[in-house]
Amino acid sequence: MGFSLKHVSRSLLRTAYNFLVFKEIVPLYGELIWVDPKKCVTFLDDSYFKEYFGLRLRQASGLVVNTWPERYVRSIKEHPKVVYCLSHWIGGKTWREAGAVDFMLENIALSPSGCVDDCQNELEVLERFFALDKVWLAVQNKGRLLTRKEIFPNNFREIGGILIHLGPGGVPIFSGAGCHRFAMALALGKPFPAQLGCVHISALDSLAKYRKYD
Repeated sequence: MGFSLKHVSRSLLRTAYNFLVFKEIVPLYGELIWVDPKKCVTFLDDSYFKEYFGLRLRQASGLVVNTWPERYVRSIKEHPKVVYCLSHWIGGKTWREAGAVDFMLENIALSPSGCVDDCQNELEVLERFFALDKVWLAVQNKGRLLTRKEIFPNNFREIGGILIHLGPGGVPIFSGAGCHRFAMALALGKPFPAQLGCVHISALDSLAKYRKYD
């Protein structure tokens, strides 16, 4: 991971526009924010996001919007990946008992490429979940999730991190990007680093608090 021309270009364009329009409060493309997992209780599916805003998730980082797709926002308890991760890491179920293996295999079967999360068969699915358990153990030992720059020193801001939108009133809303890491954050229960998603105009005044680790 590192700097790329597309990230720098998007950052310059979005920062310049936000500065011209919003003056003192300037959301940044790829910006690092800190989120209290207890306050992040809803998610906005990425397919609905693209349908509503016409942009892919990470393209919209730092974008300020004045409307919001409220009808597409759902409880985090309805997110299948988050549910099976918490059933495993908190509930003590095996990945298979939690429904994770079947979920992945069903999605692989439905995928035009026959591949989901770099997995094409059950063995690769089980290997992926084994790797996730190793990450979870490291997170528990560290006591927090690492920022992208801590993992990849040349990373551009928090690009590639858990993507969190700031909805109306500054409410944090999970985007669906970084599901397993987000589930780890919920299981750990401590503020976690995230990449800023899009920002509702009413959330601008809340941005300052998200820039601080509390």
